[in-house]
Amino acid sequence: MALVQRRLSEKKQFALYGALGAVLLITFLVAYFGLFKKPAVVSTAPPPAIEASQAAAAKSKIPARSGLENLKTFKESAAFQKLKQFGGWPLSLEPQGRADPFLAVPQETE
Repeated sequence: MALVQRRLSEKKQFALYGALGAVLLITFLVAYFGLFKKPAVVSTAPPPAIEASQAAAAKSKIPARSGLENLKTFKESAAFQKLKQFGGWPLSLEPQGRADPFLAVPQETE
């Protein structure tokens, strides 16, 4: 059996040329805007300095208590005292289950 070249209809050829043109146009636009066009000039001046009164006001908003003090008050709270401990600590390191879980399970015979 020989290879036979089928001729495409003119409608399909037009659609294929249109798709090729769209791909080339998108490629050109991405290359132009992404690689060749220079970015707009942006001001890189540093922000103005903060006045001393604004700096003092910002520092006053910081809580005075540390995280360790917050933890101590949480441990003494009633909500924390109501919690129950489940399980034992440290966990036992005894091997459990089968040595190779991918082996077939032995069938018990009666």
